[in-house]
Amino acid sequence: MEDAAWDALGQIIDRLPAHIRDHRALFFSLHEGYTRFAFGCRLGPHLEPESVLHDMAHAIEFDGDLDHRAKHGRMMFGVPHKTIYGQWVDNYSDWTSTRREIRTFRIQEALTRIVGVEFDLDSSLRTMDYMGDWYLVPGNSDESRMRTMQEYYAGLPTPNESEMWAVLEKWLDKTALRLMNMVHGSRKLMYWNGVIH
Repeated sequence: MEDAAWDALGQIIDRLPAHIRDHRALFFSLHEGYTRFAFGCRLGPHLEPESVLHDMAHAIEFDGDLDHRAKHGRMMFGVPHKTIYGQWVDNYSDWTSTRREIRTFRIQEALTRIVGVEFDLDSSLRTMDYMGDWYLVPGNSDESRMRTMQEYYAGLPTPNESEMWAVLEKWLDKTALRLMNMVHGSRKLMYWNGVIH
């Protein structure tokens, strides 16, 4: 299975624009999500090469803001918190986090179309009930919340391809600078063939 996943990842990488594909700070890992400055190929217990496109979409949705969104090499989503009876808990006041995720899906759909990978919007939206602010999505049932999310998605503009790549390149440029500063600061990273170990 790992060989097939790596082959699928290689096909995705080959279809990226050259300035992204060949960027010195474009790294991939076997982890889930964006960790250690690398886009992960895992979704839960499974290797899912297409998941790198979701995390690239997050980098684009964050407008390339590596300094605040991936300060220590992993994505940070800025969930509001407060203390209740001594417990640190999420403190959502609206469905901002779910809307951010839906905007990311919109960008991911554009990326998947470019690299020739399928994207299933309904399947992606069904995962939103795991979001901490799911209960704040307008609607009084799962079906009505799903309609609200579909309507929000439908109202989003189609991402501009050249703008997406420019923002992702900005993210990667900042990653390269951050890694160079880390190496010069005696922190060593091991990487081989674009994969951080």
